[in-house]
Amino acid sequence: MDNGPGFKALPWLSGPKPMRYVLEFIQPGKPSQNSCVVRFNRIYRPEVLDLYAFNSLDEVLEATEEFVREYNEERPQESLGDMPPVEFAVRRAR
Repeated sequence: MDNGPGFKALPWLSGPKPMRYVLEFIQPGKPSQNSCVVRFNRIYRPEVLDLYAFNSLDEVLEATEEFVREYNEERPQESLGDMPPVEFAVRRAR
């Protein structure tokens, strides 16, 4: 994670730590170390979280599973020659 303005975990960091998580920060000036998360959030937030009013965590999980399935199996990716990731992986494996 980066320690930018969106970082909201300071209360969590200062509280009791019964969890077994290790927080790792990216190096200053190295945003590419966090690029997968940034890309996912840039797409996921407007296409899932901002579109629906969820009533339960199960609804969020269901919408997320559908988003991930559609993203990987149906949505063409320009960087993959306008193929979905699953199709690209199958063709590359041949």
